[in-house]
Amino acid sequence: MRASWSALHASFTRILNRSSSETEFQLMGKTHSELAPFSSIASLMEHQHAHGGDPAARFRVVGALVAAAQSDQRYRSTAHLIVIALLWPGLDAVFWRLSRGFPAARDDLPADILARFGEAILVLNLDRVTAVVATLLRNVERDLRRDLITARVIAEALQPIDDAAVEASIAALAMPMSVEQTGIADCLEGLNPKDRQLLCRVFILGETQEEAGRALGLSAAAARKRYQRALANIRSKQKFRSALSHSGGAVGL
Repeated sequence: MRASWSALHASFTRILNRSSSETEFQLMGKTHSELAPFSSIASLMEHQHAHGGDPAARFRVVGALVAAAQSDQRYRSTAHLIVIALLWPGLDAVFWRLSRGFPAARDDLPADILARFGEAILVLNLDRVTAVVATLLRNVERDLRRDLITARVIAEALQPIDDAAVEASIAALAMPMSVEQTGIADCLEGLNPKDRQLLCRVFILGETQEEAGRALGLSAAAARKRYQRALANIRSKQKFRSALSHSGGAVGL
């Protein structure tokens, strides 16, 4: 939810305004030279969010904060929060992209994103990465998207075949097609019911071959074979009809 996601940002800002956070930041500056020029967290934020300036210098500051989080547990939490505050616009974009793609997971996304982001900070190899900001944001979104897709696939696979949603989908596929779809209907004519449903799910519902096959009780390999065989069948029919139309109906007579 936007309110709870925004509330998290406000909460982090309040924590960073505490004197204890400022004390920890000063300790970071003593061991990380890129942070030493800043007298406070606020001055660092102002520098990082200012228009113009040297982008490379700003990236080095983020790298120094990541190094601080990795090197000393005493101020790890504060370093995490500063990085989150600095990269909030990017994290916000990640949150809303994933929310649109996986609306059922929206309530869990704030905690999942921040937990994954904290982990990404700790495991990032600063010796091998130069684009620290882009790498952190990209890795968090990629890994979370992969997990959400896996969870959705598992949920669909475990969905009982007599579930109302499944029955409705199958019933819709069994209904006569509209006039606008008669071209598809003509192509599917003569296919066995399972092949017909498989192609309908792929062409009309936009499912992958594996997803459509799983819904019909087929393994991924069996679904691919059926799909390829059905397409070959359709292509052969189209070639025959094309030859028939060009010969005036005399083909095969």
